[in-house]
Amino acid sequence: MSSSSLPTSEPLLAIRGLNTRFKSPRGFVHAVENVDLEVSAGEILGLVGESGSGKSALALSILRLIDAPGEIAGGEILFEGRDILKMRSRELRQVRGRGVGVIFQQPQNCLNPVRRVGWHIAELLVRQDGLGRRAAWDAARELLRTVGLPGPEKAMAYAHQLSGGQAQRVMIAAALALRPRLIIADEPTTALDVTVQAQILELLRQRCRDSGAAMILVTHDLGVVAQLADRVAVMYAGRVVEEGPARAMLTTPAHPYTLGLLQAAPRLGTDASERLRDIPGVIPDLSRPLPGCPFAPRCATRVERNLARCLSDPPPAVALGPSHRANCWAAAPMAASSSEPVRVAGGSR
Repeated sequence: MSSSSLPTSEPLLAIRGLNTRFKSPRGFVHAVENVDLEVSAGEILGLVGESGSGKSALALSILRLIDAPGEIAGGEILFEGRDILKMRSRELRQVRGRGVGVIFQQPQNCLNPVRRVGWHIAELLVRQDGLGRRAAWDAARELLRTVGLPGPEKAMAYAHQLSGGQAQRVMIAAALALRPRLIIADEPTTALDVTVQAQILELLRQRCRDSGAAMILVTHDLGVVAQLADRVAVMYAGRVVEEGPARAMLTTPAHPYTLGLLQAAPRLGTDASERLRDIPGVIPDLSRPLPGCPFAPRCATRVERNLARCLSDPPPAVALGPSHRANCWAAAPMAASSSEPVRVAGGSR
């Protein structure tokens, strides 16, 4: 997408022409294909799409966490003007944690099962902030308190002794420990009940507001995006197909895929028995060339008079308003099925 519609100040994160692929028996699977994206300081960007759309691969690429058989095949990832892809190991370690904090899915799997959760955080502070062990322990306990886990017994607990919501709060505390300027939250409320989900989302929003940090919120849940995001980028088949302000994207999307996602999401004010609309078909095989619009075979609103163009020619980036772009031959604002917001735990944004 063109960067001309984005804020004129230097972005905190600027991704240019990023390509990430995975070697498979069928050849290279292109999980991220020529992605351009920017995030400004203090902004919350929602990164949405179906499973397999490339969201997590893009998030992991930002910190060069792609392991073999995957590789970043090209592009730039500029954090505060420096290209992460050209950094040496020492520079990269400084960016991880202090510059960019990460909150992963399934937090129990990310916590050391033989270390108390307080020390999981304290060790970060000892290693990267140079604190003494006592000062780091005190700071870890304070961080746990600020994310809603007060009392020494929580800091002394092991991961298996915590509920899913409590473990996720530990991961948030760890991600915030070094006061990062950017937080990447990859499905941070997956598998949590709706009450805990609402609490975690409010905690993330409050912490970003208090610290001035930016956040990339990776999710398939449009309700989560409605509650938190300032801007939204929609991914499909490894590509960003639409990008714009959250309100415009959630009420009048311009790409048929975004409209399909909204029509498949529960909305407030609708009959619970109302059937949601599925998007027919599946994401294409990303190991094969996709010469035209990758969504064309599933698209209900494709250009019927010239379907060959949708299947053979890459769609242009069409400007639809300030900071709003869609890559589609027939891009145009389309009203969602209801003016009511997408359903979200604990209310709407």
